[in-house]
Amino acid sequence: MAEILVNNEVWEPLTAQEKSLVTKTLRESGGIGPHDTIKASADAEKLDSQMIFESVSKRASTACQVACGTAAVGAAAACSLMAPHLAPACLEAAAAGYDQCMKYCDQEPH
Repeated sequence: MAEILVNNEVWEPLTAQEKSLVTKTLRESGGIGPHDTIKASADAEKLDSQMIFESVSKRASTACQVACGTAAVGAAAACSLMAPHLAPACLEAAAAGYDQCMKYCDQEPH
């Protein structure tokens, strides 16, 4: 059983429901094991999967933003599940896609 340390500034703003969703997503994607726990720490390094925490913690105010977050989390989870040894690269690619998607949302009227 491992304890996954997450930076407080990423983890603490999340609601209990969001924390539960993040934990479930990480478990299903193979990011953490079934008995691992997530603990916030002031001096913890941010996980490679920080993108998941950020995408869930952003309060999506438009359908466009919701679609971006859902697509990014889904892409990261599917990629990590199919190629666990490439999980960090999967998350980086999903984060880049999420950033581009959010830029589109910010520029376009929806």
